Amino acid sequence: MPELEYSDDALNVLGKFHSVDTMIFVEGDEDIPFWEYLFERFSTLCVKVQEVGGKPKLDKHIQTIVSGKTNVLVAIDHDYSIFDANITHPNIIRTYGYSIENTIISVDSIIKSIRSLGKIPNKSINRQEILDWLNEFSDTIEPLLVYDIENHIQGHGCVVAGSNCSRFMKTQSSDLICDKKVDKLINGLEFSITDDRAKEIILQLKDHELSVLDMIRGHFIFSAVHRYIVAYIKRIRQKISISIDSMFSTLILSFEQLFDEKHSHYAYYKSAISNIPVIT
Repeated sequence: MPELEYSDDALNVLGKFHSVDTMIFVEGDEDIPFWEYLFERFSTLCVKVQEVGGKPKLDKHIQTIVSGKTNVLVAIDHDYSIFDANITHPNIIRTYGYSIENTIISVDSIIKSIRSLGKIPNKSINRQEILDWLNEFSDTIEPLLVYDIENHIQGHGCVVAGSNCSRFMKTQSSDLICDKKVDKLINGLEFSITDDRAKEIILQLKDHELSVLDMIRGHFIFSAVHRYIVAYIKRIRQKISISIDSMFSTLILSFEQLFDEKHSHYAYYKSAISNIPVIT
């Protein structure tokens, strides 16, 4: 449920009303368990995570934080903000990659999800096959990501990657991206970029230690992983139906069980949350 409208003074005491040290405002319901877990892991603060019902309302909280009017916290998707004039503040925590999906999806969380959703023993799951699929997915969508980023930077307003991978798959039920469909979409856009510009964008990502899988839209990669897990389970056992909600819940739980120093995003979140100033 979207939050009620509060005055700045009311926001500053809202944490006390909920018997916590401070409030963390996030965009939607799906963000709540992710940020709750990270604050339990890395902070001594007692917090309440509350969704606000959309990014515009979250942006309002960011403005009150920057202006010093409120002492609440905001946790927000990174999106393509590294290419913008980004607002920085210790009370504003961004995801490492494009969104939370880019952090919770990994080879290991996919394996755990296949085991859990498909009731498949670990010995029947081929780790290398999953890694190969992720690498092929990354290689095939790289041009799509580059054009999506340039579209954002230049404000062309085109739909490039979008929030679902379906239109780029080899068939309606496939779990593989079709490079010809990616090329067709790119060639039909109202703008184009040079090879040098494409290389420049990829270098900018590397300078920020961001990969293609980190920065492709979260819902896009999630939709592809959903297809892959369903297809993987079908290859081993009978046909299965897995809802989007079930998949998301399973990936979140798998992420919580697996998240440690070996995860490439671990140090970032530990530092960002540990550096939040004392709330008074």
